[in-house]
Amino acid sequence: MIRTNNANVIEDTLLDGRAPGPVQQLLVADHVRILPRYDVKSTDAFIAFPSVRYMRPAVRAFSDFLVPALQRLDGMTA
Repeated sequence: MIRTNNANVIEDTLLDGRAPGPVQQLLVADHVRILPRYDVKSTDAFIAFPSVRYMRPAVRAFSDFLVPALQRLDGMTA
């Protein structure tokens, strides 16, 4: 078993044939799926901050950048 939070390690391990496993499609989009009818269930992503009313300008700028950037990724929906 391998445990890591590094996407490059996961990608290299899978593509080198050392292990099968789920991976983000954008990392391996050009490669063959070994279980084409198996899909990993989607998961939610959240951005949390204390209060919209007292949000610091830097936090507002970050959230204003982050949400559209994430929506442009393949597989991300609002």
